[in-house]
Amino acid sequence: MRALPTTLLTIALIGASAVSAGAQPAAKAPRPAGAGGGGAMADVRCLLTMVALRGQKDQQVANQGQLGVFYYAGRLAVRSANFDLASAIKTQAASLSPPQLQAELQRCGPPIQSSMQGIQSALMALRPAGAPPAGAPSAAPPPAATAPGAPAPPAPK
Repeated sequence: MRALPTTLLTIALIGASAVSAGAQPAAKAPRPAGAGGGGAMADVRCLLTMVALRGQKDQQVANQGQLGVFYYAGRLAVRSANFDLASAIKTQAASLSPPQLQAELQRCGPPIQSSMQGIQSALMALRPAGAPPAGAPSAAPPPAATAPGAPAPPAPK
């Protein structure tokens, strides 16, 4: 992947560091025309926002950013095969300011969370009824396997 322009990295780091520092987003950050709630350009803005999160020192935040990069890159790939992503990134990166990056984070996070919850629910539906969640300790350890004819292990005291 080619390096992003210095301006974008500066904007991304300033905005993302404010997010990780607990800053509240602006109530209504200005948005450029055509950057509404949907469409490919809105997804490009979300992709750039997630790239900014990837650069955070907090590993959990960086991991969430990486997940978001995969999510929005996938959406863009499925949305239109002939989409010029490089040009769209260049155009949108030039228009992202720190307040807009904050607003984008608030807009772009919920679809990822919703998708992850849907995947988790679908995977939970695969478990047999009454089965404990993955990783939950069972009530009793499984019985030790013994070879045929071998004496049984001593009972716990």
